[in-house]
Amino acid sequence: MDRVILFTRDASLRIEGIAAVEDLDDSTAGRVVLMDIDTVGFSLLPDLKGENILIALTGKNAPGYIMKLVSLGFYDVLPKPVDREELKGVIRKALRELKRGERIVYLPSSPLEDLRGELCEELCSIVGGYRSMKETLKLTGKAAAVDSPVLITGESGTGKELFARAIWKLSSRWQGPFVAVNCSAIPETLLEAELFGYEKGAFTGAQGSKPGLIEEANYGILFLDEIGDLPPAIQPKLLRVLQEKKVRRLGSNREIPVNFRLISATNRDLRELRREGKFREDLYYRIATIHIHLPPLRERKEDIPDLVHCILRRVVRETGKPVKGYTERFMERILSYPWPGNVRELENTLRKAVALNSSGILGEEDLRLEGDGEEVKDDLERALRAEVRRLLRERPGGVYRGIVEKVSRIVVEEALRETEGNQLLASKLLGINRLTLRRKMG
Repeated sequence: MDRVILFTRDASLRIEGIAAVEDLDDSTAGRVVLMDIDTVGFSLLPDLKGENILIALTGKNAPGYIMKLVSLGFYDVLPKPVDREELKGVIRKALRELKRGERIVYLPSSPLEDLRGELCEELCSIVGGYRSMKETLKLTGKAAAVDSPVLITGESGTGKELFARAIWKLSSRWQGPFVAVNCSAIPETLLEAELFGYEKGAFTGAQGSKPGLIEEANYGILFLDEIGDLPPAIQPKLLRVLQEKKVRRLGSNREIPVNFRLISATNRDLRELRREGKFREDLYYRIATIHIHLPPLRERKEDIPDLVHCILRRVVRETGKPVKGYTERFMERILSYPWPGNVRELENTLRKAVALNSSGILGEEDLRLEGDGEEVKDDLERALRAEVRRLLRERPGGVYRGIVEKVSRIVVEEALRETEGNQLLASKLLGINRLTLRRKMG
């Protein structure tokens, strides 16, 4: 398998790489280059680009680093220590790509020093776990390497603007401006003037000429947040700008050439808005050339411990508070909460906890969760209804019994946890006798 080349100064990695390659089918042809970035660096990169498919191996799992490597042209990024089966799978996939005979074209991007520092730190506080968000990071890195419009979707608080800024910082437009506009925060009567600009006398109060935010984004990024709230009257005008690459100020017949990249974000379902006639279908396809979806925090609970560590490190450094760690109950409470406000709510909660703490060890008593009041009831009901709907769709029968048994088991387990395993106290707490409790424990 001389078509797979490994560059490394790590003897153990060389052994794993050779073993993985020897297990592959020798009839497969192609040129796949494995680069141990930690030991050989980037000096070989210019010579290896072109017909080769590059796979990076690294012990650095910072989200910004992963995205940057993909934006530089790496096909995939594998963490060290390398899993042999995972490595074989990635090599096979890369070789299949080579069989298609597609040549890889690389675009210039921002300096390598941008891999570290603020970008990586901020992304760590949003992404947390490397593996669960790996495909999202790879797609973001690929988006940074091209100049197509990007649509980022996800619930409020999932970090849509941060991902937009990551694409900007990792792209060829990194030296241009990043102009952010919240389409839901500006009244329709003002939004048009803000976006497209205006000439003197265009409307009452227009005392002079003013370029719009589209012009200000020239050679950079225009970030339209909450684009799902863009008024219908403005949508065709934005579409025309994207098609013609020219903007016309209010009160003017002159068209001004513009060169910007559009990144949009929304927490609304644009497909549903299209069906309702509230969002133009042609505009949707224009803005969603690349679609990145950020999942809510409740769907990636495994990331929460890593997120907590990333956020706490940053908050402790910013505030100077001598926080050394946290109790098990602190983390248990965080993991059991549904986080309707996603990562934004998690960060705000941790900032409050650090501010309130005086012992240096964060405990459950330092947490001030929105769910401590009526909101948790609403969240619980929403989550339960969603689970019931899912089971009704997916299970052939027995849904009622399954739900009741599941909820009953959770209630009993939490009562026993609260009473430290005392069955008598737990049964009194629940208002049932000990025999019933034991039967439900069964």
